[in-house]
Amino acid sequence: MNGLVFLATDAAGLADAGSGGFGNIWQSLGGLVVVFGLLILSLKLMGRFNRRNQSAETQLLAVWHIGQRREIQVLRLGVDVHYIYRHDGAMVLLKQESIAEWDALKARLQDDEAPVAKISSLLSGKLSLARG
Repeated sequence: MNGLVFLATDAAGLADAGSGGFGNIWQSLGGLVVVFGLLILSLKLMGRFNRRNQSAETQLLAVWHIGQRREIQVLRLGVDVHYIYRHDGAMVLLKQESIAEWDALKARLQDDEAPVAKISSLLSGKLSLARG
């Protein structure tokens, strides 16, 4: 019997709190704004911290989009440059060369070639791409 009285008074308290106006909605919206503000602030601070501690030995040098959800990424890891093909979460190492070879190749390919021609010349014809 005691439990039923408690539930009845609790339900009455909830009904009164909901009919009090829009105070609860404004509190909820204000809390949501505060949470999103803190999230954005923490992401910005993490980005600054990450840029400050970024090493010159690990860099993403280039990304070539070759189709829907397909791309070739050129990554620098130490003194080596890796060409990685990515498609739907799969990654395949296509080629590996030194950073000096990458710089020489980049200087040589500064003209207005088509992106597919650039990629296939970078990979020395090892990758056949359909032109579309």
